[in-house]
Amino acid sequence: MHFRPEAPLRKLPIDSARIESAKGPWLVAIDSVAETIAGNTLLIAIIIGQNIDEKSATTRRLETVVDRNTALDPENSHELLDRIRKWIETTDEDGFLDLTKVSS
Repeated sequence: MHFRPEAPLRKLPIDSARIESAKGPWLVAIDSVAETIAGNTLLIAIIIGQNIDEKSATTRRLETVVDRNTALDPENSHELLDRIRKWIETTDEDGFLDLTKVSS
């Protein structure tokens, strides 16, 4: 698989979304987006943050792969965020999530 490092950062519908989970509220921030050369898949680095109190916060890094059309279509945001929420609830560290199976 080849990547285009010059691919520009794209504003995605899930950027700045808030997720309510069993572990509390989390904010989704897109850190970077890269397209595969074929252009049909995006590699997305996400920073997920949670305020613990007024003075401290915790962040986790989630690397994802998702179909380009799915990621860019706002109608898929709920399903993408639901899959990320499930990952948050079952994982306590940084990680990877394959989102290519989300319906588009």
